[in-house]
Amino acid sequence: SAVTPVPVKQRRRTALRSGRHLSRPRRLAAVWIVGLMAVGCAASLTSCESGPRRRNGASSSAIFVPGPDVAPAPSFRVVYRVDDTAGPQPFVSTDVLQVRRPFEARLEHRLGVPPGGTIKSSTVENVRFRINASDNDGHFATRRVPGPLSEAPSPDVLEAAVAAGVAERVGDGAVANERCIRYLYRQAGNEILARPDEQQRVEACVTPDGILVREAIRLEGRQVRVAEAVDVDRHPSVERDTFMVTEDPDSTELLETAQLVSEGKAPKGSKLVEVPVPTGFRTSSQATVNRQPGENSPMTAFFVASYQRGTEILAVEQLLTAGAEGPWPQDEGSVVDVGHGRSVRVLYRAAYIEVRLAPGGHLVRVMADRAAVALAVARSLAA
Repeated sequence: SAVTPVPVKQRRRTALRSGRHLSRPRRLAAVWIVGLMAVGCAASLTSCESGPRRRNGASSSAIFVPGPDVAPAPSFRVVYRVDDTAGPQPFVSTDVLQVRRPFEARLEHRLGVPPGGTIKSSTVENVRFRINASDNDGHFATRRVPGPLSEAPSPDVLEAAVAAGVAERVGDGAVANERCIRYLYRQAGNEILARPDEQQRVEACVTPDGILVREAIRLEGRQVRVAEAVDVDRHPSVERDTFMVTEDPDSTELLETAQLVSEGKAPKGSKLVEVPVPTGFRTSSQATVNRQPGENSPMTAFFVASYQRGTEILAVEQLLTAGAEGPWPQDEGSVVDVGHGRSVRVLYRAAYIEVRLAPGGHLVRVMADRAAVALAVARSLAA
């Protein structure tokens, strides 16, 4: 059924909800798993070459990274039947996910079996905002930090995660007349990927062009949730309000919390590392982000820039606050040698790869929906 979202300017402010990813009251714990293609600039990056740089961001003829062998679906809409057995009584509901890569997603949680009835909650994400609606909590919006879209599978990173030993490939499957590859890992959502165990186990089946068609979650040896596609549309219609790209909440309607996002170029005088952006990528958004790492701790400032090439997305985050400690645990991820006696830390998430390094003592985080792209940038930064 068609959905007519309430304009943000008519929405009341409600309790704080923050974070990079879509809010999910009964979340579709969509884990978008991806594979590293063995082409050109692979994980070793020995074939990547960098060119001359220019000031204020990207290189003039930076790095060449070939496109993926299988292009991700630019747009899709999936209707899922969700069987929830976590509580005392099992029940069935419907999740509807619509994505337009690389920035936009809409997730609806509906009552009843597919196609679903009343919309209990929804979250819309576009390049600038995240807009949440719930029949219990009302409506509110938060600014979005530039970066990969966690709801959009990218057929590239899970194969790298499998090669790194933090996920498993267990064969092929078929759901809703869609061929898919089955992967196992420990936690659903956007958590760092790790091998499954008896306490936590997720099986996800993903199509070659990056659409999750089935996800089964087991906790303590018991299956608690299954989301399975009943309809997949790779050419869905997009209405004016589907992704709310024309919405522009003002200061009275926009929730700002422990994370303040200011759109635009970095503050004057900021010391930034020049980013060697791969050929074909263009700047899509920039923002300065002030985060409060913990309660009663001072704000820490970052500058984040995202770059787009077709449906591909790359984001580079740099710490601006002088003397601040790294905002992430130093022992997370796997150590990867990038040549010249240098190494970086690599983490694999559901929808993207994350590479952490400190070129010249500057803390930098590189994120992309393809392993070859993120590692190529990190290798050039570390050189």
